Amino acid sequence: MQHFILRAPGIAALALVALATTVEAQAGSAAAHRRLQQSLDAQTYRAVAAVFEKARERGVPVEPLVNRALQATLHRTPGPQISAAISTLADRLGVAKAALGPGSSDAEISAGADALARGVPRETLVQIRTLSPGRPVTVPLGVLTELVARDVTVGRASQMVVALLRNGATPAQLVSLSDDVKHDIDAGIAAGAALDIRTRGALGTLEQGLGDGRAVLPATPGPGERGGNEPRKAPRKP
Repeated sequence: MQHFILRAPGIAALALVALATTVEAQAGSAAAHRRLQQSLDAQTYRAVAAVFEKARERGVPVEPLVNRALQATLHRTPGPQISAAISTLADRLGVAKAALGPGSSDAEISAGADALARGVPRETLVQIRTLSPGRPVTVPLGVLTELVARDVTVGRASQMVVALLRNGATPAQLVSLSDDVKHDIDAGIAAGAALDIRTRGALGTLEQGLGDGRAVLPATPGPGERGGNEPRKAPRKP
């Protein structure tokens, strides 16, 4: 009994923190809705509010919809375009939720919707979820979306993420690979070539069982090592 009494204040404190966090989140959401109502004309606000309500009934996260609408008001987007964009996003969020499963977090659903917006097929979301049982898929989906945004084709980016997940890649390894691909692209290497180089290195590391939370990937290829696209310069004569 004494042990329980000593722990009870800690439990109560945690409960109070959780309650305060929930109240703060609700207050922030209410403030966002007020800002949106003040920024939109009455007709547009009624239209987007109806989308919010329908999304809420379907268990789709509403916060991304509110944020997108607020962003549109900052760019002075016409009301009809805002309504159409919010409706489209709500549909994508619904597809992402269905693909990722009923237990998916709002962050995962939002990441899935972002991937769908880049042309990633629903089946790829299902596959990523299947390969990550009991683990969040926010990072794999985010990496996939970022690669496609950097001009890697949807097919190749999807194959890379799926292959790495099959081989046990961690979120840190996926982020590392994405960062290295970005570095290579910024250095002038074609997106597809950069992805192939980094993926081979990552898979080699995983197959050797050397993963330690970050893949040890090959260094950025130098001149003359970019798939034969650039010849090596002849050495200068003395």
